[in-house]
Amino acid sequence: MRLSLVSLIRAPRNAKVPSKEKLFDRLPIFRITSNFFGRRRNCWSLAMPAAQKGLVRSAWGKKVKGMYSRMLRITRLEAALHPYGQMSYESFAENLAKVNVLLNKRILADFAMLEPRTFKAIVSLAQKKQDMDGETSQKELLTRPYPSDLVLGSNYLKF
Repeated sequence: MRLSLVSLIRAPRNAKVPSKEKLFDRLPIFRITSNFFGRRRNCWSLAMPAAQKGLVRSAWGKKVKGMYSRMLRITRLEAALHPYGQMSYESFAENLAKVNVLLNKRILADFAMLEPRTFKAIVSLAQKKQDMDGETSQKELLTRPYPSDLVLGSNYLKF
C-alpha cells in the first residue's frame, strides 16, 4: 500500500464512526469532560458517569462554599462587635431588624472591614434600641467603650 495523504485522512472501511447526530447529542457531555484526564475525556462510556459525578461534586462544592462564607461573615461581625461591648451577633441582628435597618450579613461584614465609622453608627443604632427596650444591664452600660449617645442624638429613634 502506498502512503499518501488520502490514505491518512480516510478512515478504514471497517472502522466504526458515530453518526453526526450521535456526536452532536454527546457533545455537551464531552464539553464538560474536556479537561478530564485519560479516557474519561473522550470515551463515551467513561465520560458519561464522570460528568455526572463531576456535576454532583460541583453542586456540593457550591453549597459548602456558601456555608463557609456565611460562617466567615458571622465571625467577622462578631469580631467587629467585640470592641463595642458585649453584644452578640444574634442580638445585634435582632435589634437592627427592630429599627428597620435591612442590611444583610455580607454588607454588614463589608462595613465592619472597610468602613468602621459607618459600622460604628449602625452598632450604636442597635445599642440604642437595646437600651430603649431595657435589655441592657447596668454593668454592660458601664463597660461600653463607646456610649451610643456619642454617635446618635437623644431624639434620633422615636417609635
